[in-house]
Amino acid sequence: VVGVRFNGCTGLTGVIFPDTVEYISGFENCQNLTRVRWSGGFKKIKLGAFDGTALETLVLPEGVEMLENAFQNCTRLKSVSLPSTLTKIGNSSGVPPFSGCHSLESIEIAEGNEVYASDGNCIMRKADNTLVFGCKASKIPSYTEHIGNHAFRDSGAESIALPEGVTSIGNFAFYDNDRLKEIALPQSLTSIGKYAFLWCAALGKIAIPDGVTSVGDNAFSTCVSLKELALGAELLNAGCGLTELCVALEKITVSENNESFSGEGNCLTRKADSTVIAGCASSKIPAGTEQIGEYAFCGQTQLGAIDFPDGLKKIGHYAFSCTGLKELKLPRGLQRIGSHAFGNCIELEHVQIPDSVTYIGTNAFVLSLIHI
Repeated sequence: VVGVRFNGCTGLTGVIFPDTVEYISGFENCQNLTRVRWSGGFKKIKLGAFDGTALETLVLPEGVEMLENAFQNCTRLKSVSLPSTLTKIGNSSGVPPFSGCHSLESIEIAEGNEVYASDGNCIMRKADNTLVFGCKASKIPSYTEHIGNHAFRDSGAESIALPEGVTSIGNFAFYDNDRLKEIALPQSLTSIGKYAFLWCAALGKIAIPDGVTSVGDNAFSTCVSLKELALGAELLNAGCGLTELCVALEKITVSENNESFSGEGNCLTRKADSTVIAGCASSKIPAGTEQIGEYAFCGQTQLGAIDFPDGLKKIGHYAFSCTGLKELKLPRGLQRIGSHAFGNCIELEHVQIPDSVTYIGTNAFVLSLIHI
């Protein structure tokens, strides 16, 4: 077992492990480490062991059984070859070992591996046809059913097409893909996990297929180039913060056949409780709206003004935080204003709060210039 830690050792360029070594950790952020001779006795490479190193080629020997997320952010890594003995990849959160390796182009797994395959430069888990990890050169196999958590995080991909048969996209699946300009989603898709497209800064539009019933929290947050978001007929559940910091967003549409949500006024409104859960700078809050949900307009810096309809009862936490609002007239009958609801609205100078308001949350107007 390696007991000495070389974390951040910039002078280290090469390592030779004797065949008696079975477990490795402690070489993360050795930014000039380019050469490793692996032990023939290796069984496990632990969490973070080689994160941020300068390895360009990785060929792990037969005998390695477990590979935690041990090579994250190895930005020079171009090719990976994994043994037939490997039975576990990633950690308990589903983070794969090569997340953030955006130069990676080649992935191979030795024949005979009973748990994983490497079709199309992807790591596939055979038991449930889950794509565990992909890179910018990946061609997603036609039999894929699930895109795993963090599978394409910072992969460097510019365009991705998911084949028919894919039913789910995991949490953080395409997180931090700042080069991803377009993605084609299949009609077979039924769920999109939380933060699935977080920080996909180049993504211009996305159309959610009719079969998708669930979209997780912040699924499209900080997609700063996103202009159009279209949601399908079967959507039943949508998390908060879906369009947080999507500053370019102009259009939100929902299928007319959707019984749970409406897209009236460029708002995503949940019909069951008349709550707007997502909006943009061009939104006009529909008549009959009773609540503005948490984070609904958060980060919409182009939103200079908003008209609230009569009958509005509640504005949720962070609902208009960090927006460009300059003046605010709240409707009669409003009862609750959540914490940070208008926080960091640095241009907001004037607010009229009706007598009906019985609760104002912590820091509801923090860092604004208001005169109430």
